[in-house]
Amino acid sequence: MLKSRLIRLFVLGILLCIASMLIFIFNMEISTPIWIPLFVLLFSCVIPFSMSLDSGYYILPKLQFIFFITPFTPLYGYVILTEFNWGWTPEMLAAINPITNLRLATVGAIGALGFVSGILITSQYNQFTVNHKVNLIRRRPFSQIAFTMGMFLSILLSYMSAPTTYIVSGAYGGESLNTIANYINFPGAYLVSYALIIVLYIDAESDSSITGKWKQKILIIGVAYIAIFLQFLRGDREILGLFFSLIALYLTYFHRLRYGRTLLYNKDYLKLMFYKRSRVVMFLGVCGLFFLLALGSLRFTIAEGNFGINDIFYANPWTMALLTVLAYINSKLGESLLWGKTYIEYLLSVPPGFITSALGVQRPIEMNNNLAVNLVETGISSGGAHIILPSLQNFGAIGVFLIMAIYSYLSSLVERNALSGYHFSQLLWLNLIAVVPLWFWYGEMSAIRAIMVAIFVYFISRLQLLKRVKN
Repeated sequence: MLKSRLIRLFVLGILLCIASMLIFIFNMEISTPIWIPLFVLLFSCVIPFSMSLDSGYYILPKLQFIFFITPFTPLYGYVILTEFNWGWTPEMLAAINPITNLRLATVGAIGALGFVSGILITSQYNQFTVNHKVNLIRRRPFSQIAFTMGMFLSILLSYMSAPTTYIVSGAYGGESLNTIANYINFPGAYLVSYALIIVLYIDAESDSSITGKWKQKILIIGVAYIAIFLQFLRGDREILGLFFSLIALYLTYFHRLRYGRTLLYNKDYLKLMFYKRSRVVMFLGVCGLFFLLALGSLRFTIAEGNFGINDIFYANPWTMALLTVLAYINSKLGESLLWGKTYIEYLLSVPPGFITSALGVQRPIEMNNNLAVNLVETGISSGGAHIILPSLQNFGAIGVFLIMAIYSYLSSLVERNALSGYHFSQLLWLNLIAVVPLWFWYGEMSAIRAIMVAIFVYFISRLQLLKRVKN
């Protein structure tokens, strides 16, 4: 045990040295072969996915890391074919060159090293050797009426956030995104919907009575309706994050419930069940990936009768996320750092939009007023904001390393507490999982809203008025 900890500390030291050199290269704009930062970026993937399960499941940090690194994949095409240009507009084609590719790869490698460093720091506290206390409280389940009302409200909120047209009747985007939720300045309506589903799932999962089976059927029907009729058929995919949360619950069922109920410490059994279920998830995940790739490629063209997928490696969500960083590097915005101004604006933008709109108050960050929207005007960015952009804009390359390390460290701690049975930590963990795609490709406000929603549904779940009457 001590030996494995020392090895992880040694690896952490090496990562810090490599990160320091890359930060120096980025700041001094030193020209180096692009394969060096890209190799570091690829090598950093090995560490979180090869760590022993004894140090933790790390479902949330691993998922975050996947969404962090995926936008950088077009850069590997440039290594293979030096004339390869992954842009598709004149502005993008003009902005992408060997220098910008190198700077993107370098800052990506710095962020990846920071993220892995945060995981290594948390791994020093072994997950399975902690003396677990019985944190799983005998919670009274929701009554059937309260459960049904919660599911109905979740569907209603998802309906408010759904695009107004189906994918076969109009291309995704534009007027189809003028949803009811956006009209009343409540873009987080779908987050509340998913948070309600999460708290209902936890309730149904822990309800050992006959009513628990009924609740599970209601959940399946409700989630299927939202996914099929309010999401996929309308070209939308926000529910992907919710599926990640439900998968996390599926993978850790024996750890969170059976382990807590029986007070049985059986590390090998927990590992076995996790690995067995992981195989199922892997198979379904591959099938789901191809489905989402097809949907992402077709949703802009199917209404016009074009069913081609030739542009799948160009016009896709992860490439668009990296284009925001490219637009920033090519703009004059990087001439002076903001030194935390963006993060202060995050806090000032916490009040819900439908409240501030009613009061006539303009938040610093709105749907139509933020850095991502401004960068779209350059013709380079298509929207969104990769997770490294705010840290790069505020604190430079060293800020990218530090803030990514902080995010992975805190995410690992939240997951550890959630698996120890703390109810609020469970809700926070699952709500953060549900927004990982938006958080890492569109900015931190999604994570902030997820935290707010987790607090809201936690207090709702504690209301005794909604609980089943004791026998």
